[in-house]
This record gives sequence, C-alpha cells and structure tokens, in this order.
Amino acid sequence: MKTVTIIGMGLIGGSLGMAIKNKDLAEKVIGVARSKEHLEEAKKKGALDEYTIDAVEASKDADLIFVTTPMNIIASTVKTIAGVTKKGCIITDAGSSKASIVEEIERSISSDVHFIGGHPMAGTEHQGIRAATKFLLEGANYVLTPTGKTNPEALEKLKVFLSALDVNIVVMEPKMHDLAVAGISHMPLAVAVALVNTINDLETGKEEMLKVAASGFRDTTRIAAGNIDMGKDMFTTNKAAVLEMIEKFKSSLNKLEHLIKEGNTEKITKELERAKDLRIKMYAANS
Repeated sequence: MKTVTIIGMGLIGGSLGMAIKNKDLAEKVIGVARSKEHLEEAKKKGALDEYTIDAVEASKDADLIFVTTPMNIIASTVKTIAGVTKKGCIITDAGSSKASIVEEIERSISSDVHFIGGHPMAGTEHQGIRAATKFLLEGANYVLTPTGKTNPEALEKLKVFLSALDVNIVVMEPKMHDLAVAGISHMPLAVAVALVNTINDLETGKEEMLKVAASGFRDTTRIAAGNIDMGKDMFTTNKAAVLEMIEKFKSSLNKLEHLIKEGNTEKITKELERAKDLRIKMYAANS
C-alpha cells in the first residue's frame, strides 16, 4: 500500500501505525485524531509520517484506511470519508461489534469503495497513544467479517497486508463474530465488573478483602480497569449476543451454586475438570 490512513490514534490506531512503519508496509502513514497533542505524541512514537485533524482530507489519496474510532462513530466516519476516497480504496474498522456496523455501512456507500469489517483481538487495560506499541498485534487473532457484498480482490489484498503484521487472520460472518466476542470478550467484561462491584457493595469485609486481594483477583478482574466508553459500547452495540451469553453464564453459575449447596464433591470436581481441560486446550499452542 502506498498510503495508509489511520483515523483514531489511540491504543489500536497507534499500535497499527507503529507496526506498519516498523515493517515498512507503506510509503506513508497518515494519522487522524481530534487532538493535535495526541497526534504529536503519535509521531514521536513512530506511529505516523503525517497528521491532520481532517479525516476527509487524509482519506482522499489513501489506498487503505483503518477507522479505529470509538464504535458509536465508526459508521458515520466511514460514510463521511467514503464520498471522497479514490476508486478501489479499502476501508476497514477495528470495532468489537460487527453486524450492525457492517450492515449500516454497506447500505450507505458506493460499490467503488470496498469496506471490510475488522476486529484486532488485542489490547490491554491501558488506553491511548501512550500505551501503543509496535508489538501489540503480533500473534493476535485479527477477525475479518466479509459479506456477500465484499469485493473478493479487496479482501485478499487486506488479508495479505495484515498477514505481514504477523497476526492470525480469522474470517467469519458478522453475526457469528458478534456471538463469539460476546462469549470471550464482552461477557467476561460483564463478569469482571459484576465481581468487582460485588466487593464494592459489601457492607462487611470489604476493606479486609481489598487488603488480601492477590493475583487471582487481579487477573480475573483486569479488564474491569479498562476503557469505560469502550465497555459501554460493547454492551450497547452487541446487546442481544451479550445478553444471551450472560444468561448462559448465569445458568453455569447456578449449576455450580447448586453443587456447592449439595456438597457434591464428585460433581464439583467434574465441573472443575471440564473447565480446566478446555482452558488448557484453548491456550496450549501459546504455552
């Protein structure tokens, strides 16, 4: 790609820019954000070559555009820039919900502009350009959500480009993506928030629990310390799938509660073993 534009210079946008420049995958990376201060920081970190606060201007000559803004403005941003991009330009996003975004965008833009939904499955509890790193995406799953309207050649070009960032590309239909991330990303945030607030709401023992909290509680609740706006967007833009997974989680927790009340050590052991086996299988390749 000759020119890559990244709209949104936070953790993901900044990390994308740094990785693209580190691997020399574009002649020019243009960064867009509302704050010149953030753009200056991004340039110092090596995330971009040029910057502007004008997304339209930055999109005119781009071959590839990443929209890494908050989810609630992804669709409107894409619709705004799609009218000025050159023929064949590829636009992708980084939102963690896909079905509603993809549907709205595909309904609104010309077929000359190729939009492909994307979701890099990477991040930390820290946010903003200062937390960005050129290594954030390496080894991470990067989901693409093409539809029947997606241009096959554009999809292949994007896959080739992203593969050079050393990510694991996963292709799935937008609604399946939303169910998948509800289970492994959005619902875990809901559980982490509920767990922390369970302690928050205690009238007795709260201070003592905070004093003895160690790695187990820290690791289980890490994502509750993340970006609040992002969490709010997860719950509101992927509402149906999140509620479905919360219901399934409640069922599983109720089952465990019942076994504990019964004192059924054999069945408690089986539940622990089932969870342990799947957890080990999920991350065996990286262990």
